[in-house]
Amino acid sequence: MEINKPLLCQIEEMMDLCNELKDMDKLKSEYVRMFENSYFENKNLAQYIKNEVKELKPTFTDTPIIKIDN
Repeated sequence: MEINKPLLCQIEEMMDLCNELKDMDKLKSEYVRMFENSYFENKNLAQYIKNEVKELKPTFTDTPIIKIDN
């Protein structure tokens, strides 16, 4: 059986492309995971800030406001 070199080259190129696509898919999965982690960290931070702001209710006292005239 004779080996068809152009066909063999095409097969090798396709295999290389497949490997590149697999690497890209792994990279995409990593970016998605990083985005999801960042999203949930930001969401948790936003909830924390919201809770902290609720606790910072203004307090009114009988202390008079002091005005300084120049």
